[in-house]
Amino acid sequence: MPKRGAAILLALALAGGLGLAPVGSARADELADYELAKSRFDQGKWGEAVARFTPLLDPESAHYLRDERLRFEASQMNAASLVALERIDEGKIAIATLLRADPTYSPTPGLYPQAYIDRVIEVRAELREELERIMREKIEAQRERERKAREAREREKKRVAALEALAAEETVVASRSRWIAAIPFGVGQFQNDAPGLGAFFATSETLTLASTVVSAGLALHYAQAVSQPRCNGSEVVPCEAATDGQLDLVKLERNFEVARAVQWVSFGGTLALVVAGIIEAEVAFEDESSTQRPRELPPELRPAPTVSLSPDGAFVGLRGVF
Repeated sequence: MPKRGAAILLALALAGGLGLAPVGSARADELADYELAKSRFDQGKWGEAVARFTPLLDPESAHYLRDERLRFEASQMNAASLVALERIDEGKIAIATLLRADPTYSPTPGLYPQAYIDRVIEVRAELREELERIMREKIEAQRERERKAREAREREKKRVAALEALAAEETVVASRSRWIAAIPFGVGQFQNDAPGLGAFFATSETLTLASTVVSAGLALHYAQAVSQPRCNGSEVVPCEAATDGQLDLVKLERNFEVARAVQWVSFGGTLALVVAGIIEAEVAFEDESSTQRPRELPPELRPAPTVSLSPDGAFVGLRGVF
């Protein structure tokens, strides 16, 4: 089994090498063909140069130059060779192709014959309007690329800013309890993040409960006062033993009734508020609540004071990584 695996790996390696070999050899052949044609041009062998450049500039040819820079250089030398051979029409076509590819093209004096430079000037004049249009289109295309690049940078900047904002905050999720929501005095409302309602129920229930307790105490007091013995002119309860409060039985009974009424009203109000608060808290109840809070930065990202010394003095600042 190991031998079979090694054989498979060897076969794959050989296949990969065979697959990559044509790429490297094609590149080497391309450069070699270009150098051979260029050498004929440098020697002034215009006919041979054209013969070698022609397949290099033909997209249907197996020797077509895929490198754009080499292809443009070969096009210049081919056009100059055609002009030197006085194949004017073909030369002008080749020059027009160069100018359409680059409206700013101008051959370097000294590298090309003057006759070729003159033909380039002549063809540029003939194609002036077309070249201006092509130049405008190129400028517009360049501006459009720059605009898209700026928009891409802005989008990336916003995306990074959004990621930084998200990274600077963390979401805290808190679980809630229905049992807590059933506690009166606004506890359920405070749990449900409704502090206004919580304060209302806490205050109102406290006031009504306090009124209930106070009125109950007064009612008890007046009940005890009413039940005290009264002066009836007998020897058992002599009149001189009675106080003024004990003598005013009607007033005591009236105060008792008022205190008892306030007690029951206050108790009913307390009960109603408690029930209403619990119902409201249970209806508005949510199982979880989420809040955002700043995330604590790791030590290496926290701003730190820096001190630097120079001949002009000392400088203090803050350093941080964002």
